Amino acid sequence: MIKKILSIAALNLMFTAGITMAQGQTPEVSRSVSFKEPSAGACKLLQMKNGNTLFFHFSKKKGIEVAVFDTKHKMSPIVNNHVESFKTKQLGTSDFKGLFEINGQALLFLVRYEHRSPLLYRFTFDGKSGKLIEEKVVGEIEKLPITAGYAVVYGGVGLPSFDVKKDPESDYYAVATINTFAHESNARIKITHYSPEHKVINEGNYASPKNKYKYLNLLEMYVHGDEYVFLTTFGYNTAKSGGKDSKVFVSRLSKGSKDIAGEYMSSARSIESPIVGLKYNAVNKQLYMLSGVNAKSIGLEHTMYSADGNMVLKMNTIDPASLKISPDAFVKHPELSSYAQKNLKYKNPYTGVIQDFRLHEDGTATIMFEELEAKVSTSSYMSASGSFSSSTHTSTRLGDIGVVRVSADGKEMPGSYAIAKSQFTNGWLSPYYLYRRAETGWNYNRGAFKGGANNNNFFSFDYMYVNDKAYAIYNDFSENIEREDENYRGRKKMRGVSDANTVLAWYDGEKIQRSYLFGDPGNKDIARFSRIDMNTHSADEKSFATLMIERKGRKKEAYIVWVKF
Repeated sequence: MIKKILSIAALNLMFTAGITMAQGQTPEVSRSVSFKEPSAGACKLLQMKNGNTLFFHFSKKKGIEVAVFDTKHKMSPIVNNHVESFKTKQLGTSDFKGLFEINGQALLFLVRYEHRSPLLYRFTFDGKSGKLIEEKVVGEIEKLPITAGYAVVYGGVGLPSFDVKKDPESDYYAVATINTFAHESNARIKITHYSPEHKVINEGNYASPKNKYKYLNLLEMYVHGDEYVFLTTFGYNTAKSGGKDSKVFVSRLSKGSKDIAGEYMSSARSIESPIVGLKYNAVNKQLYMLSGVNAKSIGLEHTMYSADGNMVLKMNTIDPASLKISPDAFVKHPELSSYAQKNLKYKNPYTGVIQDFRLHEDGTATIMFEELEAKVSTSSYMSASGSFSSSTHTSTRLGDIGVVRVSADGKEMPGSYAIAKSQFTNGWLSPYYLYRRAETGWNYNRGAFKGGANNNNFFSFDYMYVNDKAYAIYNDFSENIEREDENYRGRKKMRGVSDANTVLAWYDGEKIQRSYLFGDPGNKDIARFSRIDMNTHSADEKSFATLMIERKGRKKEAYIVWVKF
């Protein structure tokens, strides 16, 4: 698939998009030579600290192909890495759990179910050559019982699996082994803490608090160097297992201790399992936990709407040393709603869901929202012989983006705004889609570049934060990009991407500015759109790389593109 790059790999094209942003800054856009657009398997990008960019193509025929681009974007010979542990065609049935740089190497984590036993594979690649150094099983869960399928479908029990988290500021990482079918609740979550050299430095089982809760869900995990692994969990019972009590807990596996210390989030009511994001502020040494909580379960009016339920956004700061938790702060954004009503011509308040957030040195946080409405439709058919069949189709509308800055206690600060867009994609997308995209977005061998297939690779948005300002990156049609007004009505709905272009959008303090990130196509027969799900940011957050598709008439070519602010 990527072999065509080799013929002119030394050639590197560079251009600027002609975008004049705040502070007069212009992003510099560079692209590789062209190659045939990938239409099968899966693709991932990883920017390394040494300046190299690794392009992974996962193929059922060739295994794992890796192309390495150096700091000048010159490509080294492609390495075809054959998978030894299982048949390469089985890559497509693996669950992607992350691709990280650790100790100068690229680490890929995949989960496979073999003979009803979940296995976690760790693939280690040389960061300079792309060569596969090692493939190893680093986690294994006992074989599932034959009755597991019934428990999953009818009992609401999740499948056993693994979660992998890397410290954003170091090369330490942790693996959570989640055995939902373990007989003892104290054996259902195991945390293994690794050094950059892949040595186990600590390990502990998460015990059910006071042995009170039969069921435990791991909501989120954060790794802080070699010091600790922080957990957020949800413990609950059912009517058959001791009552319907439930609570959210925060816990810590500390260096030198096998015990996981914990505290519960105080609440007067039992709540449903929330969705949780965790980030650490190195300045005030606090963990910020932003949780989407079912509004009805705690008796509040919802501020976020999705098919997963009407929710409110709860913000807490946590001292990871003492596990002291701040009072609940429920984020409201009347200024964002006012902006949407005035400029986008909303009749009702803005109710987009949280997709990601960014912490600032002064203790404030910028929250990125997006309208998200998922639907399931079922169609029935009758054949000529009179037999019936049915098919189920899921789709998600990804609407307007909302940007809100809040204080450390969750209060909306001046300057909230919304960016109008209207996208429709196949598949079911949930809140925190951006936040979790580095651990998901596999879409293996689903024809993601062909109309009618699962095409969410191109949808939703990404963002860069430059000079204290957020820049949204997404694909849209030229007629929407060039519109002067912000009215969300009348915008052309984007269901396919062949006619779209990647746009950079930002708020200048008065209105939304938009520009073509890869240059004005100037012609309806030309389009340049990108794989938003492949965006990979540099360590200093001043650049990102992505996969761009350029269409000229019926001809399409792909490029690796680097954008530097």
